[in-house]
Amino acid sequence: MSSWTGLFAPKGTPKALREKISADVLEAVKSPEVTERYRGFDYEIFDADPDAYAEVIRRETKNWADIIKAAQLKLD
Repeated sequence: MSSWTGLFAPKGTPKALREKISADVLEAVKSPEVTERYRGFDYEIFDADPDAYAEVIRRETKNWADIIKAAQLKLD
């Protein structure tokens, strides 16, 4: 099992703006200072553009929904 974090923008945010934010964030997390900090937490940088990240979220949501349904898990 793994976890991930990301930034989200409101629906309808122009693609050019999403890509700009993504590029800026990726540049920041690839800086030596942040890379070293990530290593200390045993994190890996997830290098994906907004569309690829959205696909990861869709895939993970489906996978976990299938697991939850198969295990008949419910919130109490």
